[in-house]
Amino acid sequence: MTSVSPDIIAQHLREVADDVILPRFQNLQAHEIDTKTGPNDLVTIADREAEVQLTRIFKDILPGSYVVGEEAVSAGQAAIDALATEPGYVWVVDPVDGTGNFSRGEPIFGLMAALVYKGQTVQGWIYDIPGQRMGIAETGAGTTLNGKKQRIDTKEPDISFSNLKAYIATGFVPKQIRPLIVPKLESFEKANALNCCAHEYLNLLEGARDFSFYKRMKPWDHLPGLLLYQEAGGYSRSWAGERHSPANDQTGIINAPDETLWQRLHSFLLDPEIQKLVQPQIS
Repeated sequence: MTSVSPDIIAQHLREVADDVILPRFQNLQAHEIDTKTGPNDLVTIADREAEVQLTRIFKDILPGSYVVGEEAVSAGQAAIDALATEPGYVWVVDPVDGTGNFSRGEPIFGLMAALVYKGQTVQGWIYDIPGQRMGIAETGAGTTLNGKKQRIDTKEPDISFSNLKAYIATGFVPKQIRPLIVPKLESFEKANALNCCAHEYLNLLEGARDFSFYKRMKPWDHLPGLLLYQEAGGYSRSWAGERHSPANDQTGIINAPDETLWQRLHSFLLDPEIQKLVQPQIS
């Protein structure tokens, strides 16, 4: 397997962010913001231009590699299926994660990238552009945040849910179970979403939140963060209790500091009654 310098990729991410994304922060014109699948699914000129630059850079670094970019997939120029069908390297990139926040001038957005080889995520990067936090992970080499090794703190077995803070994006939870999930959120100290997976995963690494619960599993939103979290010692499993596969965007996931807490959260959030309603999605 070819070795890609994680620091060189990180530098490219910083440069593209500085050259293309930051100059447009709080400076977007109306014609530079567009919609994709609906009024809340936004794309900006910064998303598109940053992805074009990163695609060129990634292909230059690994000739013959394939790039799954969020905007290219949206435009029909790339396919998520490549994560399952391509025999070699596949880059995954989200040029501006948290586009809604970015377009409103809110400093909660980032740049995410991952490298997948033969169906496994082997490297990942998350760059919090406004906060200049750079998270890097490599399979078997651990996770760093701004060059410092990160480890997830495990929780006491008898910890009360009322002491836990979570990222839970209820808007993407299937409609048939949403009324059953939402009341459960009152059991936690805090449970909301930032609408930016880049910040959510970095905050999980730093201990600002204790766990996260997701249903919408687009690869550019989660592959970098999952690798960072797992390489730092976190426990991530699908709703069915399996390791997440880069090619599978159909099942949800729970990220927790350890298996014990994961099991407790899974039993509580996806109790048998809920599992009956979503069985096809967790099996």
